[in-house]
Amino acid sequence: MLAQYPQRLAMGKQSNNISIVGIKSPSYRFNAVKSFSNKPNFNRLKRLPDDFSQYQIALVARIKSEDSPYLDTIEEALTIFKIPVCRSVMDGLLISGSSISYVSQVAECSAEVVYCYTDLFFDPSVFTNRLLVIAYIRSLPSDSEFDSFRKNMLSWGYHLGGEYIAWKIGARGSIISKSPEQSVSDVLTDASWRSREHLMSDISDSPAKEARSWIPQVLKSAEIIKAFGNEKPVSDALNDLVFDLQGSDDTITINDLEDVKQ
Repeated sequence: MLAQYPQRLAMGKQSNNISIVGIKSPSYRFNAVKSFSNKPNFNRLKRLPDDFSQYQIALVARIKSEDSPYLDTIEEALTIFKIPVCRSVMDGLLISGSSISYVSQVAECSAEVVYCYTDLFFDPSVFTNRLLVIAYIRSLPSDSEFDSFRKNMLSWGYHLGGEYIAWKIGARGSIISKSPEQSVSDVLTDASWRSREHLMSDISDSPAKEARSWIPQVLKSAEIIKAFGNEKPVSDALNDLVFDLQGSDDTITINDLEDVKQ
């Protein structure tokens, strides 16, 4: 993939390199290799930094055209990194907190490639708390189509989870099925918070009206969850919820108009 590149890494600007005080870039190991490869007389340097990981060492070997047991893994991870769409999806999966095995299942690559990619290009462990993750995602640019897509993927991955990304990219076999109780509980939680957003607006504002419109969904979802524990047919309650979410259809048919005329 990188055979046409000079020995020194010339990867161009990467939007991983967002500067936030107090945290490393998720691609800090890759950046360290770039800096090392740009040193004078790089090809003659035999001693590598003591803190280099096995994948950093393998990437140096790749640049120098030397042998390494991880060269195939490095090549595949580099390919993912260099293709914007692939990179965006992988970063979104990693920031979701999904396991390495789940990420490899969704991406249909080996766990070794995921480990390599995480080590070099997107290590989410640099974010030591939730606030830093949110700050990082919000700091990402969205000027170009790629930047906007990547920012959305990271936001969806972090807030909605790896299963949402799997569904979004059509990896149906990788989606973890939810029980009816879990699904309705998700609707209840979401609708409940949306219904409370009116507290931040004047009662007559559009956001307040929108927030209040979610209240019936809260009540219906609560009723359905309660129904799971009694003898009421849950299917009836679920059908009611679907009807409420879709809205009522007040369309008058031709036959209805004929009845009105008579």
